[in-house]
Amino acid sequence: MNEFQDLLERRARGVEPSSEALQTILRTVGRRRRTRRVLSAMAATALIAAGTFAVAAPMLGHAPTKLSSWGPPQVADALSIRRALGIEGPTKGAPQSVVVRHEGPGDQVQLSLVKIQTGQATPLPRNVRDATVSPNGGAVAVIRNDRIVVAPVDGGGAPAEIPRTAGAGGGMSWDSAGGALFTRVRDRWVSVSNAIPANSEVFRHVSPVVRQLDVPAIPGGPIVLSVSPGGDLALLFGVTYRHHGEPHPHLFLGRFDGTAVTGLTRIEVSRGAVDGPMGWLGENAFLLAPADGEALIVRIDGTRVQVNASPMANPCDYLPPADGCTRSGPRLLGTNDGGSLLFWRLAAEPAGNADAPAGGPSPIVLYYKTWLDGTHAIQLTGTVGVYGPPLAAR
Repeated sequence: MNEFQDLLERRARGVEPSSEALQTILRTVGRRRRTRRVLSAMAATALIAAGTFAVAAPMLGHAPTKLSSWGPPQVADALSIRRALGIEGPTKGAPQSVVVRHEGPGDQVQLSLVKIQTGQATPLPRNVRDATVSPNGGAVAVIRNDRIVVAPVDGGGAPAEIPRTAGAGGGMSWDSAGGALFTRVRDRWVSVSNAIPANSEVFRHVSPVVRQLDVPAIPGGPIVLSVSPGGDLALLFGVTYRHHGEPHPHLFLGRFDGTAVTGLTRIEVSRGAVDGPMGWLGENAFLLAPADGEALIVRIDGTRVQVNASPMANPCDYLPPADGCTRSGPRLLGTNDGGSLLFWRLAAEPAGNADAPAGGPSPIVLYYKTWLDGTHAIQLTGTVGVYGPPLAAR
């Protein structure tokens, strides 16, 4: 099998595809329109990108196709791959601020809001958890004292506690415009519209509206409700535990009319995808993280594409030689605002030593970006290389 693959690779490197081939494929993709009915029968035909990779489209429940990156690159840019994969529509947006977690002595955790362009960090109150920034970057929502509190990112009003959210349990997510927040309150899902504080400049006379949603139970949840950018689909994610606490993820896709999720279809996922949906690439595709170095693109028509990340630096190489180093990653974080890139995180933890003096080596964290096929890996530098990149809302 290896000799056969080597032969294919040698033959592929000698192929010079027509300069018009990619444009022909992109025009074909442009003529395809996404159906709004998730559960309707679809005979999805795989798209074949010229010269660089081939994507077969098996239905959910079968082994996903792997993107092949051997052969000379012929695509013009990352957006060409997105179009060739048939991904349509925008993401839900990505803010220009990120929430950074700092772990202190004992179990102390400090959350800060960092503006990526300037690196300016604003500490959040110590007794908050599950902080999330709206896709438009206008507000940050946190859980404080088991209640939802929302504050404008750039001033214009003080933090406002959302009424009727006592017993908030987390799992917060936003709609595409950042005007509605979805969360669990006493194990029931609610939407909070007009979530920007009423005393901010733009929404001075608008009050938040909390509405209970009809969300069916699934195994282990749902602990995450992720609404599509178009607002008509919803992903429900839960986790159960088996055999010595081993997590087992469960994912369902259904229709959403703003008040209820109906018509659920189970999506088979590997046991490694315990983080749930990692973001929407567009209106018709989302991301999962099955394992380190892997991403899974799932389209709502039932097709999927497995992605393997290009080789990246070993973060252990940034630590002085010592007793050892524990590496983790690269782990998929999500996608960018345009839905054309994948972001990855690698970490290295120096070997623990109770006798080591204070000020010893600190953990190393590296962030990378790649195209949707996992190629063209580039390490992020500057502020995003320190705090991580802004991600499209999941």
